[in-house]
Amino acid sequence: YNLRQPLYVPFGLQYLFLLTTPVPTDRLDIRLLALIFGALIIMLVQLLFNKNKLATSGNKILVDVCESIENKVCCIKGKSNNYDSINNINSSIDEFRTIVYDKGESNYYLTKEAKIKLNISVALEVISRILYSDNNKSINLIILDTLEELVKVAKEVISINSKENKTIQLNSYNIKKLLNYCQEHEINDLLNLQLLEGMICLDDTLEELTKLDIKQYNVVDKIGDKSEIFSKKNIKSFLTDTDSPKYCYGMRMAITMTIGLFLMEYFKLPEGRWILFTILSLTTPLYETSKHKIRYRIGSTLVGSVIIIILFSIFKTENIRLLIVMLAGYLQGYVNEYKYKIIFVTVSAIGAAAIVGNIQELTIERILMVAIGTIIAIIANKYLFPYNLEKSNEQLRKIYDASIKKMFKELRSLVEGKNNPEFIKHLFVTTSIIESKARMNKQIDKNQNYNNIVNERRYLASNIYELYMWIYRES
Repeated sequence: YNLRQPLYVPFGLQYLFLLTTPVPTDRLDIRLLALIFGALIIMLVQLLFNKNKLATSGNKILVDVCESIENKVCCIKGKSNNYDSINNINSSIDEFRTIVYDKGESNYYLTKEAKIKLNISVALEVISRILYSDNNKSINLIILDTLEELVKVAKEVISINSKENKTIQLNSYNIKKLLNYCQEHEINDLLNLQLLEGMICLDDTLEELTKLDIKQYNVVDKIGDKSEIFSKKNIKSFLTDTDSPKYCYGMRMAITMTIGLFLMEYFKLPEGRWILFTILSLTTPLYETSKHKIRYRIGSTLVGSVIIIILFSIFKTENIRLLIVMLAGYLQGYVNEYKYKIIFVTVSAIGAAAIVGNIQELTIERILMVAIGTIIAIIANKYLFPYNLEKSNEQLRKIYDASIKKMFKELRSLVEGKNNPEFIKHLFVTTSIIESKARMNKQIDKNQNYNNIVNERRYLASNIYELYMWIYRES
């Protein structure tokens, strides 16, 4: 099961191009070189733009979480009613941990900066969870005042790279003084103690971050062996794991593309490639996603067809028509909603083919090809190796439970004197990615119960990790 966003579009496109434009044997080496070169260029661009993603995007997310905590504190004090929901905060924290996961070397080992900031995210999550509890009005005001100062410092430490500035900022609050105050006034209820625990954890990690030399930020200490759970021998092969989304999608795509290509070749359809492009667009790993797309595909194609007919009826010159096609192709990159994107795609596709041709004939042919491709996709997605949200969520639940069980085993091993901090960190980050995936599934189908997957699991995973790190530090 792929917890990260599956790259099924490039797979489908390569399969499509190999079918529609087969490469002669004597030119196969050129095709392979072109694919390799293209992949290297894409990887290079990604490396350049995402080189400091943890320090840019990641830092911004943590600062936003700090601001949400500040707003909630003001709300508890009765100074404001403007605050984010706990779900938004959890979503932001999961997004940050996904960045941490991607930053890991060999998809496992974390940099020194990532380890510390992962612990900061844990402390912020603990604090936010207490602040959003039902009886938050019972939190001591002195603790809230110190928390406000601590969070302000956290924002500065996370944002500023200058070691000297960060060290100065740490002197603006005093955790030890607060602990003495709580002891003198016998503040020992569970809620306040849990909040103090999160604040102490945040204070410790901020101090650890200020002491870390900037040159050490991207250093990776490969302590401990990579766990067997992530080894290749424990990953089922594509052909044997018939319940996986990869297998279901791959088989469905191969069969539907073969059917589409057969129709194109057998009936000698000059624009038959639009059948294949429609199948590619509407055949997705999840049935619910394809069902959503199918709803708009033909309607948006009709709208786009009407628009291009009207425009080409008004503008007769080839240069103006070319400009319309280029503009439509450019604008489609800025449209996220599928139904609007297809309108621009239709204008661009029909327009490009009809600049010097018969617009009405091509439009009718385009609509017909799209209709054929849509019918094939509807039947295939529902009956041919179907994979839906129910299956996806069930697999997410199993992965989540397996990760938590492994975390318990690691906690027990730590108590017995065996520690593998890299493994527990990887497991913990994995749970956040599972939640992000479940949240995406919920957005696709509102009826899917996201809480059934996450529920108490999130708090349990967070508490196990927090306890592990406390014991690890003390030992």
